[in-house]
Amino acid sequence: MSSRSGGRVDASILARAMDAALGTRAADVSAAAYDRSTGATFSYHPTLTNICASIVKVLILASVAHTRRVAGGSLTATDRDLAEDMITESDNNAATELYRRGGGAPAAQRVANALGMKNTRPNVRWGLTTTTATDQVLLVRALAYGHPFLQAADRAYIFDLMGRVDPGQSFGIGTLPQGVKGVKVQVKNGWLPYNPGLWHDNSIGHVQGPGRDYAAAILSTRNASDAAGRALITKAAAVLYTHLGH
Repeated sequence: MSSRSGGRVDASILARAMDAALGTRAADVSAAAYDRSTGATFSYHPTLTNICASIVKVLILASVAHTRRVAGGSLTATDRDLAEDMITESDNNAATELYRRGGGAPAAQRVANALGMKNTRPNVRWGLTTTTATDQVLLVRALAYGHPFLQAADRAYIFDLMGRVDPGQSFGIGTLPQGVKGVKVQVKNGWLPYNPGLWHDNSIGHVQGPGRDYAAAILSTRNASDAAGRALITKAAAVLYTHLGH
């Protein structure tokens, strides 16, 4: 069944498709997507708040870039070296250093506030920052389609890195159907066993190609293993890819 009606996504059909794909795990997943062609945002379990894990690294880099701009400069060569490690390889030490350089939790909170991310709370331990899928879509939208708070050159740089993540870290939104060509993806994923046996696996990104252009976020919790969490959010990403095509 198509989720399109008059060019717009039928949210109820898309939600039912998510329920069917996720089965008994549906309550552990939240998702959101902004479809640029219609200007509509779809949300699935939007009130579910989750720990960011490494998806917060995108916000960290945005806060460093903003801090540098406020000071009258731009990202330094060392910033860029750290940023490449942090985004493409998900290096935690690089993230910790950039978080310090960008002003830590207060600076990240300023960026989140400016982008309208009302339910995002940066933590001094950056991986424990809490957020919602709808908030993360606001961040990806700002990067993909522009926002007065972020300069175009910084947005392009962040997306360039998100387009070059290690292949082993491109699950979730970064996984495209086999054989698909001409579709570009910028993605950042996160995974964290914060409680024993309870993995948090998350994915944020932008998908653009023939017939589709959307920003999306998928968050999951209570995964028995990292592999289980990655598989779960990849199922959710496949639903979005199918239903947000034109």
